[in-house]
Amino acid sequence: MENLSGGQSTISFRPLRRSDFPLLQRWLAAPHVALWWNERFDVASLEAKYGPGIDGREPIHVYLIQNESFPIGWIQWYRWRDFPEHAIRLGADTCSAGIDLAIGEIDMTGRGLGPMVIREFGANYIFVNGDVNVSSGSVTFTGGSVVYVNGNLTVGPVGQIVNGNTAPNEFVVTGNVVIVGAGAYTIVPKANSLMLALGSVTINAPNTASASPVGTIFAPNGTIDITGPGSIAGAFDAGADVVILGTNTATGMQYDTAQQATTIDTGALTFSSYIEY
Repeated sequence: MENLSGGQSTISFRPLRRSDFPLLQRWLAAPHVALWWNERFDVASLEAKYGPGIDGREPIHVYLIQNESFPIGWIQWYRWRDFPEHAIRLGADTCSAGIDLAIGEIDMTGRGLGPMVIREFGANYIFVNGDVNVSSGSVTFTGGSVVYVNGNLTVGPVGQIVNGNTAPNEFVVTGNVVIVGAGAYTIVPKANSLMLALGSVTINAPNTASASPVGTIFAPNGTIDITGPGSIAGAFDAGADVVILGTNTATGMQYDTAQQATTIDTGALTFSSYIEY
């Protein structure tokens, strides 16, 4: 996709997180957005509407829209089959997807961004081929040096993926990785294991029983967000931010892009880092 100047696209997306709520409050209060959305935007209302999707408890996928890495709005998609009553009222095919978006920054409206955002988002996020959802049960793989998922990976609310390889190995996911609830991804302790996610990584509520080894997780094009109580052991790096929060979601451990500034307030989350790859 080309931008307005005729060059390469400057539009990108990342999963919405609770730290974005102040942005949503400002955007929802803007007259050009309120005209169409007409939603309450106090923190409790935003948590009730968007919190379940952020945690993976509701099948709505919400992303921030970025232009040259600057947030300008938000977009969400969902399968109509997950909301059959609403689909019937609108006459929507349950095999299709619904999409909603808003350009929150008023100076970015009127530039033809809407169709470009939909085209880019639709091509790369909606019904992406190869999506893997492990909602329950356990999946174990061993004996392979590379495991490949051509799409997004969701683990939870009770599913588990066990990387049983003891030799050096890579787990490549071309989309986003979301691990929620009692869901878990674990490796053989101290194994030389790399998860390479070409999107962003969100891990919510890590295993509370013990430090769950995840190896090295690298998201060269996105962010890594780890929230919730419990313990997690691994090494994390990303092209953008690495944010590790405990039960206090207002602050946490954050590495900036250059990894030069670090603040720590992990609450009940114990983070143990060791070099895996």
